[in-house]
Amino acid sequence: MVFTLLVQACGFSTPPPNEDPVVSITSPETGADFHEYEPLTVVASLDDDQGGSNLALSWSIEPDPDTIGNEFRSEEEASLYLGDGLPQGIWTLSILVVDEFQASAESTLTLQMDENDPPSVKFDEPQADAEYGAGDSVGVSVTVRQRDDDMSNITLTWGGSATGAKGAPDRPNADGAAIFYIDGLARGRHEITVTASDGVNEDTEAVAFRIAAN
Repeated sequence: MVFTLLVQACGFSTPPPNEDPVVSITSPETGADFHEYEPLTVVASLDDDQGGSNLALSWSIEPDPDTIGNEFRSEEEASLYLGDGLPQGIWTLSILVVDEFQASAESTLTLQMDENDPPSVKFDEPQADAEYGAGDSVGVSVTVRQRDDDMSNITLTWGGSATGAKGAPDRPNADGAAIFYIDGLARGRHEITVTASDGVNEDTEAVAFRIAAN
């Protein structure tokens, strides 16, 4: 009381009390479906009366605290990018923030990393042992299947007579289809291979056909 009166008498105002920082993991949501080794980004919102950029922060990953991720931050947000994902199992990710007065806050997220089923790919065209005339265009069509039907991480690699073919797509469309044509193949037996990869697992298929003489 005496100190307060002295401060007021001297014309000074009492500084407002420090407010504790606030942190909250906003993405991914609890229960989100991830596969083992699938890249993921954890995002947390930051709030502090002294400014979020002044907060000291640290990430924790259990049961393997040595897991390395790339950290990014702004005034109102912090994120951790795990480019190699996490192994199969249950993981706990936490972020701890501390302000300049040593007040702290923490937010925690639990994720289950499921087994990553490999994609599957099959040829629709050409049919096995099909025969084409000299000069004919050969239509190539494949269908990719993925457990969650998400094609965003699927890449295609073409081999055999499709190597370097103009128009050969390096990704399927959203429905899992990839279609193109090959022209100018020489007479004789040909084989096309395609590998569909999700970055972790892959599936390779091949089909053989012939270009006959006219």
